[in-house]
Amino acid sequence: MEHAGCRASSTNNTFDVQYRDPNTNGFVEGSDAMRKYLVKLFTGWDMHWAVRELSPSDEIDGAAVLWHAKLKRAGKDKTVEVDGMDLVLVEEEIILHSE
Repeated sequence: MEHAGCRASSTNNTFDVQYRDPNTNGFVEGSDAMRKYLVKLFTGWDMHWAVRELSPSDEIDGAAVLWHAKLKRAGKDKTVEVDGMDLVLVEEEIILHSE
């Protein structure tokens, strides 16, 4: 299964985002496009995410995060449960990369 990835970049103290999800056609680029994507996503799904384990790194600014999710399309009965892991890289309290 492909994984989603999110990357932020900084230019002159302003941040922008680039997001890739296997369920989208290409990248979601820019904060306005990301906002539109998230509104559509959260409108179409009932989701519950829980952190199972958080492992901060001593070598990089970031952490490995093990999570569990319960996902159900809005208005449907079937719930799918899935476990996963994200690697989150942080700089000055801003998430720069999450994969």
